[in-house]
Amino acid sequence: MKVTAILPDDLVADVRHLARGKTLTDSLRTALEDWTRNKRAVALAQTVRKKPLSFTKTARQGALRELNRR
Repeated sequence: MKVTAILPDDLVADVRHLARGKTLTDSLRTALEDWTRNKRAVALAQTVRKKPLSFTKTARQGALRELNRR
């Protein structure tokens, strides 16, 4: 997708330096992928914080295998 965006020169320079892409497009792609990955991780952490995972000690090994195969 082609996009026209007005970005501060210092921000673009930082992205180029930190992402170390061969081109500006590579650097921006890397930065955006990292940003979205981070946001998803934060959202998952908030979800788990609201409703923590729970584990039971009574689970049988065979039942767990069947559950994992679904």
